[in-house]
Amino acid sequence: MKKTILIPILFLLALTVQSQSKIYINYVTHNEDNYNQYISNQSFYISARTMLRQFAIDCKNNGAKWSMGNDYKLLDAVSMHDKPLVMSNTNGLNLLKWMQDSMDVELDPHAHAQTGSPSLADVAYKHTLFRSSAKLCGECLPYELTRWKWELVV
Repeated sequence: MKKTILIPILFLLALTVQSQSKIYINYVTHNEDNYNQYISNQSFYISARTMLRQFAIDCKNNGAKWSMGNDYKLLDAVSMHDKPLVMSNTNGLNLLKWMQDSMDVELDPHAHAQTGSPSLADVAYKHTLFRSSAKLCGECLPYELTRWKWELVV
């Protein structure tokens, strides 16, 4: 008899403890500048846009925060491909404006210093065209670390 009473009490205690625990989830992601298909292949962009849109909705609906670092190719693709018909599922806004304004996604510039690529300042400026209130930048090494001459200063 004692065992049957003890098991329900432990079960209720476990439910009480479990319901009081809260987990905070933060996603920090970035996209790369080697995805040439964002610009050259509209179907590829639309597919990626659909997944990004759904992830933003899932984050918002589940209370997760998302900081998304965008390289220039995604920014250019949004400018190129987000036309009225494409924007119909984001309240008439381009993907990035919608993510920031409606889904509370933090948008930040992400750039690599590579020959032929826009500088971090250029990518940050492109973000301002999407009303991004970026407070962070990601992966912006001006030179490869192997090129640096390190010396210890004491």
